Amino acid sequence: MGKLDRIDEMLLYELAINARVPLNAIAKKYSVSKDTLANHLKKLEKEGVIRGYITRLNMTALGYTFFSFFAKSNGLNPKLNDLVAESLGSIKGNGWIGMLSGSWDIYGGFWIKDFSDSWNVKEKILEKVGEHLLETEYCISIRKTYYNNMGFVRNPEKWAKTKTISQYPKDEIPVKLDKDDIAILQVLESNARASYVEIGERTGIHPSKVQFRMKQMMKKNIILNFRTIFDDKKLGITFSAVTLSFKNYNPGIMKKLEEICDNDPYIGYLGRIVGPFDAWVEFHIPEEKTFSIAERIKTHLADDLRAIEHIDYLEVRKVRYYPDYIAPLKS
Repeated sequence: MGKLDRIDEMLLYELAINARVPLNAIAKKYSVSKDTLANHLKKLEKEGVIRGYITRLNMTALGYTFFSFFAKSNGLNPKLNDLVAESLGSIKGNGWIGMLSGSWDIYGGFWIKDFSDSWNVKEKILEKVGEHLLETEYCISIRKTYYNNMGFVRNPEKWAKTKTISQYPKDEIPVKLDKDDIAILQVLESNARASYVEIGERTGIHPSKVQFRMKQMMKKNIILNFRTIFDDKKLGITFSAVTLSFKNYNPGIMKKLEEICDNDPYIGYLGRIVGPFDAWVEFHIPEEKTFSIAERIKTHLADDLRAIEHIDYLEVRKVRYYPDYIAPLKS
């Protein structure tokens, strides 16, 4: 992939905020023809810079929790990576698989209905890939803050940053979905840019009803946003993370960390964790700046940090915000 031009940058920026944004809206905002944008979009998709469009759901509003595990392996190789990824992907509720370098080699995330499910998932992990693991840690994400990816733009600090939040519900009754909602989400899960007409054709639901149901699910905060999946390597950026452990946790520490994440153009995710560490921060950043975020966090939280560990994503094998076992909730 060659260097991005101005049109590529603004197109990817808008798609990072909202994967469903109409091309004519971008054309009007930047005074560029719709045909020109369509050609650039086709090129970026063909070259694999854009890998797909998915819908990010607020699974906590549906009564689900994200259970994660990190593992140190006894020596992964490409063939073994495939085996591990396939095995983890077969476990009920799997939503994320990543191959790492740094403190850990493997990361997996699973949507669970209640905390007893975490033990079932753990048993399945050890049953399927335990022989390849030397060390494991498990955790629960109780609050997730997502930001739009801006690592690919020049001077990212000049571009507006957006965020959406998903957190473990406090005494909330899970939102109910019916079969039409689920049918619509199943289409959007694999292609967030699908038109109302296309969704209607695939589900048998009238396009006007599709539009109404989608608006309702966004209003109820079931649909958080529509995300574009980029190939970081083809954009010349790295996908990395840091885990943070605090000396004496208090709300003020997390508030300071949130301020750092809100204002750093490269940070794409902040997770509050119950487990071996307290927070997880992900970022998409040019390789030469990879360690700058860890240094910035160290500087701002010097008196509060007990430990900080850097991790690089070598490969993301699966991203899914819609578990395959979701069914309509009974009234």
